[in-house]
Amino acid sequence: WRQMNLFKKRSFNPFLNAVPAIVEKPVNWLHKNGIKTEGVFRVSGSYSQIIEIKKQLEKGEDVNLDKYDVHTVAGTLMQWVTDLENPLLTHELYDSFISSYGMEEQAKKLKLIDGISRLPPGNRVTLHQIFYLLNTIHTNQGLSKMPSSSLAIVFGPSLMRPKQASLSKTDIIKVFDVIENFIVDCEILFEKIEVQSSSARSGRSFFRMELSAPSLIVRETSPSPRKSRNFLSRIQKQTSDKTRKKSALDLDRVISPSDACFLSSLSSVLADPKTKKVFKKYLQEKELSDENLLFYEMVEMYGGLSTDEERLKHLKEIVRMFLGKNAPYSLNVDSDLSRDLTESVENYKSEEDTPVASLLDDMQNFVRSLMSEHSYPRFLQSDLCRAHLKKFEDEVK
Repeated sequence: WRQMNLFKKRSFNPFLNAVPAIVEKPVNWLHKNGIKTEGVFRVSGSYSQIIEIKKQLEKGEDVNLDKYDVHTVAGTLMQWVTDLENPLLTHELYDSFISSYGMEEQAKKLKLIDGISRLPPGNRVTLHQIFYLLNTIHTNQGLSKMPSSSLAIVFGPSLMRPKQASLSKTDIIKVFDVIENFIVDCEILFEKIEVQSSSARSGRSFFRMELSAPSLIVRETSPSPRKSRNFLSRIQKQTSDKTRKKSALDLDRVISPSDACFLSSLSSVLADPKTKKVFKKYLQEKELSDENLLFYEMVEMYGGLSTDEERLKHLKEIVRMFLGKNAPYSLNVDSDLSRDLTESVENYKSEEDTPVASLLDDMQNFVRSLMSEHSYPRFLQSDLCRAHLKKFEDEVK
């Protein structure tokens, strides 16, 4: 009885074949209301409301999510995923999943499927619901402006990380790649997984888990070696033994910040006009999201203005573009910080009389850190950056 009572108090038990309400309710609500919302997981919701919803759902209380905006509901799901001490892809399987990076496509799928089959049942069904939602948002990227690459950046480190060490820049790139594969190939990876139960070790039975979005059906069946072999043969494919020259265009080569001075850091990328142009093109075409760079540039321009009249006009343009109710760009910064800057601009008389400068610095530093931690390492491995580096290396030769 005490053990059952303990399970009732917990919002998530990895050994129970069930999706917790803190995931199921926001996911179902977002399927109906959020999959086409621009920046659904990129724009910050109200932190106080996120904590309020999270506490209520974890207590098993009924919550009317229609009272909240899309970004707050999305933020609740994201907050729960982030707060897990052991991520859904688990510390224990981190090395297995990360080893799929760089594999040939079909071999990678096989590796990921193997990892999924070794996850606790609660993790498995919960991940399927989350990845199916992300896949749907990715499919609607024309409206959501959130392709799989952007979603992988948002969810990557929260879903998958090692227990002891922090993620290095190289590891972050690998994590992004793995999570993006889960998002894009969600239906294939979660379609059919045969997991051997404890009784099956003696050859008696298997549990075949068939995942069909967004529900899970479990039925006990007899093992079928022939069917299993056929399934594996569709996934497995021999990789080439040929040794290829590691040029910048070779996908087996991991582009390093040390490969060129203009790639050594985000600052170096932004300081070199040609590289900055390529970086901006990458953000627009690959991540469908260049608002952080645009905001960064707007703040830089503000620093060069000399009169209060010019500054106020520029500040109003910043608010219109990034912070207003119908702003064309969605900026992923704390909603309280956005509100404070908007109010400061409305009450602006002179730079000395308002905290505008410090607020802009805080917001600029935040979006810079986002680009440095997420967009910059992904840019290094992109086709655009590789072509840019290849051209430089050919000129040096």
